[in-house]
Amino acid sequence: MNGRHILREADSKEDHVPNAPQNVRVKTQSTSATLWWDAPPDPTVLIRGYTVEYGEGSISQRILIEGPDSTSFTVTRLKPNTNYVFAVSAYNEAEGEDGTKVMVAAKTRPAEGSQTEKLLPPTSVRARIEEKSTSGSAIVSWDDPNPESSIDNSIDSTQRQYVINYGIYESDTQQKVRSNAKAVRLTGLIPGKEYEVAVKVVAGDGSESPWSIRDLFFVPERQMKVEIIQDGDHSNRQIVWKTRMANVRTHVVQNVYIPFSQQISPFKVRYRFK
Repeated sequence: MNGRHILREADSKEDHVPNAPQNVRVKTQSTSATLWWDAPPDPTVLIRGYTVEYGEGSISQRILIEGPDSTSFTVTRLKPNTNYVFAVSAYNEAEGEDGTKVMVAAKTRPAEGSQTEKLLPPTSVRARIEEKSTSGSAIVSWDDPNPESSIDNSIDSTQRQYVINYGIYESDTQQKVRSNAKAVRLTGLIPGKEYEVAVKVVAGDGSESPWSIRDLFFVPERQMKVEIIQDGDHSNRQIVWKTRMANVRTHVVQNVYIPFSQQISPFKVRYRFK
């Protein structure tokens, strides 16, 4: 409920009909549809309630909802896999008319167990490590082999999304994120660990694809910068303690070799991660 639109009869007028409700949206199940909306933006006009109208292809049913704070309604007993139109309007007693209607269209989902066109899983899932990032992160991208559908592009439906499941390889702890684009940035990855990632498609009607083939990627250790500081020598000679990967699961830290001439007198070593 939006506090800006709580109306009292003493505070508002009824000399003309209300404006149209705002942000009308709908989500369907196989035999029902739930509509949500925001109250008209003008708080000076009294609202006594809302009307919800619907039908197959054209308006044929009308439901009266009393009270200005009722901004959602679920229509039941609909047919599965059927196209419907819906209209929402606000009303008061001015001129005996309703306000402007807002129309939306939606298709109910198929009944459970019915045969529907299946979504294909994403392909070519790949991860790219961000080398310049101060914390472990990677860009994961993929291809979607499914064509765009009218449901994904309709004004009432949720846009097609992707669910990304990732975690340390063979770990019981996995995380999920969602993206509207065919790429996502994963952050907070632990250096020196191998990760697995898989992606699936979630269409605008709520149907889902199987998971993609998993992709494995390794988050390398950060390089360590070592500064050798000799007494009386402020040149801060720098060497790099490098890491390399022997294979996808193993990395070896190379020794840091200090020239003999620098070992004659005492020295200090300090380090920081790049």
